[in-house]
Amino acid sequence: MLPYRFPLSEPTPVVRIPIKGPPPFNMVAVVHTRLPGLVTPADGNIRRLQIRGIPTALRVRGFDPGADPALHEARSSSAPSVRMLQASDDGDFLVACDATGQHQPMPGSGLTTCFDDDGRWLLDADTANMADGVIWACAVEVTSWVMFHEPAAVAGAPQPAPSTAEEGSSLATQARLLVDHYRDYLTRPGADVVQAGRELSQLSGQLAAAHLPRDAVTPQQMATDALAAFQPPEGGATEHVIALAEARHNLLVRLFESGMDAQAAPLAEPALSGYRTYAEREGADLFRVQRDFAEFVKPLLAIGLADAALVAQRGALSVLQRMVPSAGGELEHEISLAEARHNLVARLLDVQLVAEARPTAAATIRAYQDYAARPGADVERAVRNLRELASVVLTPAQLTDLAAQANEAADSLQLRG
Repeated sequence: MLPYRFPLSEPTPVVRIPIKGPPPFNMVAVVHTRLPGLVTPADGNIRRLQIRGIPTALRVRGFDPGADPALHEARSSSAPSVRMLQASDDGDFLVACDATGQHQPMPGSGLTTCFDDDGRWLLDADTANMADGVIWACAVEVTSWVMFHEPAAVAGAPQPAPSTAEEGSSLATQARLLVDHYRDYLTRPGADVVQAGRELSQLSGQLAAAHLPRDAVTPQQMATDALAAFQPPEGGATEHVIALAEARHNLLVRLFESGMDAQAAPLAEPALSGYRTYAEREGADLFRVQRDFAEFVKPLLAIGLADAALVAQRGALSVLQRMVPSAGGELEHEISLAEARHNLVARLLDVQLVAEARPTAAATIRAYQDYAARPGADVERAVRNLRELASVVLTPAQLTDLAAQANEAADSLQLRG
């Protein structure tokens, strides 16, 4: 426990000073920024850390990311200082900040200036530290003078609330900066590529959920490329196969969500091939790959790849048939098999394979009936599925005799219930 809690979280206001030129500059700001906390081993070794895209308290009012790039230029000068340092007695330490300055965008980050999409000024720092004591902590503060252009206020518009660095930067900007860090990490010897790919995929999913589909593509593309180029060590090949297949699966989804169907379509076959390969490996997680196959069907249909969707549904059913249900899970496994066949009928009809769809549909109806006869079965679920099979799948395909059988089976189950 450190002996004293220094008030590092108190907000520091930005001082704005209007100026006249040189064009396009019309404002100077004095900004105080505390570098984010870092955790490093206290083993007496010097470690260098480059921190990129630190959000500051300076946000340009009325910032327009689509304006003339010349209006997004800035000139700045920054000086770091140690704001707080506490350490064990008789310990050696080093705190160095060799360079600080406005953010220099990296290729592929999506940023082109030292401002993010919200007009927040970003800072970079090149630091080093060392300590050999068990207990130590330090905080560095950077004071910056920034000259920039701020659009004239619109008459009658409400004044913006004071800005602090603690508010953070825009989600898209912070994601791009995080991708920069992953890009750097993946170049290092010994990087855990599979874990990094997993985390990049999670980041991509979070961005997609936040309705930022184009921003979601970049981390997923990075994950896919890194995994495709990676040669796994002995013992890691099986996990690598499924990780790469899932990365391609997710990239197809992200590209589709961004309106890039042409780029998405070629990913379908290698992803499906990866799932098939993984499913045959000793020690494969069949629950995982069955779920992956089943979840892949919907995006494949969405981009018009009905044949690939059929392959995915066949894969889901095949793996499900090999799975041994856990004790007490036999009923759920049985209805899941029936539903997988149900979906296979729909996919067969999508590609006009009526000759195969007919016997599969008949087997599906019998499977629902057999399931409903078991003690503890969810009869309402079976009835609902039979009605859907008849009305949504079989009737539109003009398979009226099979649709009638499905409805008769549903009627019989309802009367029995």
